[in-house]
Amino acid sequence: MCPRDLEVPAIPWDDLTNGPWLRRFATIPFDASPPRAMSPPHPDATGSYGEAAEAWVRAELGIVLRWWQALALTRLLEHDADGRLVWATAISSTPRRAGKSRLLLALAAWRIAHGDALGEIPQTVVHVSLDRSSVMEVLRLSWPWAIGNGFTVRKASGLESIELPDGSRWLLKSDKAVYGLEVGLGVVDEAWSVDAEVVDDGLEPATIHRTCPQIVLTSTAHRRATSLMRRRLAAAVAGYGDDWSTLVLWWAAPGGAAIGDPATWRAASPHWTDQQARLIADRWGRVQRGEADPQADDLDPLEGFKAQYLNLWPPVDAAAGRREAPAIPADLWSSALSADGTPTGRPVAAAIEGWFAAGISVAFAWIDDHGRAVVSAESAPTLSDAVDRVRSAGPPVVLVGKSLAADAALTALASAVTVEPVGDSTLGVVTELRRLVDENRVRHDGSAVLTDQVSGLTVVDSTTGPRLRPGAVVSAVKAATWAARRALAATEPPAIF
Repeated sequence: MCPRDLEVPAIPWDDLTNGPWLRRFATIPFDASPPRAMSPPHPDATGSYGEAAEAWVRAELGIVLRWWQALALTRLLEHDADGRLVWATAISSTPRRAGKSRLLLALAAWRIAHGDALGEIPQTVVHVSLDRSSVMEVLRLSWPWAIGNGFTVRKASGLESIELPDGSRWLLKSDKAVYGLEVGLGVVDEAWSVDAEVVDDGLEPATIHRTCPQIVLTSTAHRRATSLMRRRLAAAVAGYGDDWSTLVLWWAAPGGAAIGDPATWRAASPHWTDQQARLIADRWGRVQRGEADPQADDLDPLEGFKAQYLNLWPPVDAAAGRREAPAIPADLWSSALSADGTPTGRPVAAAIEGWFAAGISVAFAWIDDHGRAVVSAESAPTLSDAVDRVRSAGPPVVLVGKSLAADAALTALASAVTVEPVGDSTLGVVTELRRLVDENRVRHDGSAVLTDQVSGLTVVDSTTGPRLRPGAVVSAVKAATWAARRALAATEPPAIF
């Protein structure tokens, strides 16, 4: 089951008559986006505490809920004829910055303050995340309300909680500290990073004897998501209209929609602003340039974009069907080995490129008797060392990556040789090198640094065409390709038109 490829019938917004408590959402705001998937009203539900809870949140917490937060709260608090909540589990998923934290704040605070309505006092809310700081941001928003009402607020690390006089508590817990508690409401924030056993073995068994137990999983999609959200979302969507244990509230881009279309970005999010549109457009521009930042949370720019801004979850079998191949096969690279080793004499061109923390690479190119570029590459500890190496080799021209061009060491080099800044996308350089090797226009001397980097280049199929698997170091590849390109151009006879 692949959630991102599954189309689910949406609840008709103009015909919510089977849930009278939802009629106020039948005409949604003009700037709103309906969910990709939302469970129908529960067959046992006769009403919802949602509208009263929304008013309470406004009066007590000073928070005016966005339309989608009010809708989600209404769905979460659907109850039967006895006033008992009907959804044992809920999955809420939206793109980044939609307002999930405020929804969790509203739900948890209302719950610990309304044990009488739920038929059980005290209420215990256990709020879990692998990243405790994300939970603290939610809990911190409730402190003024709690302190103003005389509740006990504990802020010491590991003891963070709010406790009411009737014993109801809202506890912040790490994913390893959920065992041994009785849980009325278990909230798993940033659930993409939480292991399934935290819920399966920790939270769910702790709800067995509670009157209105609920487990709420909330998260934006992530390419490296654990099985927890992926499998539960897939199962719940597969049981759409039949599974009455799990509520689904999932905002995401429509299946098959164009990833780079602003209309798709808008359709994925329940809340939208001009600033959001500009930010996503900027991120999409970075994806199109094909560059990945090794310091980023997700090194795969396309998949990261689809997860963060379109909220498309990887399928359960995410690894299946993904075709990968070496950008330059090992046998092809071996066949391009120069029989004469590293050329001697003055190189025609040189190039210098750095790659984040991986250091500096220097490459030289000569032209052999057959008019082919022969390249050699080596590593340098620092840019100054690379400059010294180039100066001793004496090429007439040196190409340098644009990010290095302004360095003082290269400014000094420019007094002796021609220094040309150059910039290309990684995919573009690798494609060019592959073409030059295929056409037998480039040979290499077997340099270890270059061969190692070439062997680490993998092309992956994607919805936008072939792309490089991120994470590879390509400084020597870029430098060698630039040097070869410049050497070949310098020795080509002028064209006659």
